[in-house]
Order: sequence, then structure tokens, then C-alpha cells
Amino acid sequence: MTCGAISRMPLCSLARLAIEDRCAPRILDRVMREVEPYLELSAARIAADFPAAAPDMVQEARITLWEVDLGRFARDDGLYLMGVLRARMIHVYYTELSGGLTHDASC
Repeated sequence: MTCGAISRMPLCSLARLAIEDRCAPRILDRVMREVEPYLELSAARIAADFPAAAPDMVQEARITLWEVDLGRFARDDGLYLMGVLRARMIHVYYTELSGGLTHDASC
């Protein structure tokens, strides 16, 4: 099959097309409820010296979790996901310490 023939084929007929499957909203809601205490406790521990950063840290971790397709992860990947969220909160903490999320470095 030539490249021209492939480009004229409908997407659904390509054998190697990867279809991304999103998890159900109820699964995301359940995970968010379960992870919320972890986020708040981790943010409080990370930001012990600068507690004003904790709410932003939790919010950014929530956004990160919303952006991740939980349908791609197995049940055993929970520790990995927690590490991703913790790393995001640490990044936000250092950003807040250096002037905040809305600070313009060029000023």
C-alpha cells in the first residue's frame, strides 16, 4: 500500500490507530475523594515553612490528576501517581517561594 493510499483511508480502518480511552467521570470523582486527604497532608508537610503555598499546591495537584487519563493506569500504579502529584506540589512550592505562580520573572 502506498502512502497516498493510506492518506485517503478513513481513520477507523487503520490497523495501528491508537484510540485513547478515557476513564468514566465517576471513577475520577472517586479517586479525587480518596486522594484529597493525601494531597492536603502532603502539601502541609512540604510547605511547613511557608503554609500560604499549601492551597495552591493542592489545587495544582488536582489539576494534574484531572489531566491524567486514569484509564491508562492499573490499580497497582497508585504509588506512581502519588509520586507524580507530590512532585507537582514540590514544584509549585518552589515556584511560590520564588515569587508565586503569577510572578513575572522579567520585572
